[in-house]
Amino acid sequence: MEPITLITTALTLASPFLLKTGESIAEKVGEDLWEVIKRPFGKKHIEIPTNINSEDEKTKLINLIEEELSNNTQYKEELTVAIENGNQQLNSYSQQNINNNTEVQKQINIQSNTGSIQM
Repeated sequence: MEPITLITTALTLASPFLLKTGESIAEKVGEDLWEVIKRPFGKKHIEIPTNINSEDEKTKLINLIEEELSNNTQYKEELTVAIENGNQQLNSYSQQNINNNTEVQKQINIQSNTGSIQM
């Protein structure tokens, strides 16, 4: 993953925790991811911004993470794994169970479509 994609995805997944909104599952995923995001900065005693509603603080946070990603390949791997685990956890809780008592001729899963779809 490219650093900016990695950062954007990480912050998106951590948003429910930082903003204190969302369901408990999303908050737990965000909390776990936030722990990974802030880990290297705690060791260096760097205060990191947490108000991602503020564009200035969000930009500072992105710059800090981007700098750390460029200098620390282990951090990049940890963040990638945390993002993949978070996505997997969130996707596992959005499963649709459809009960239909008649014959189903065609069905489309709208959660994860790939490729060309024609109806």
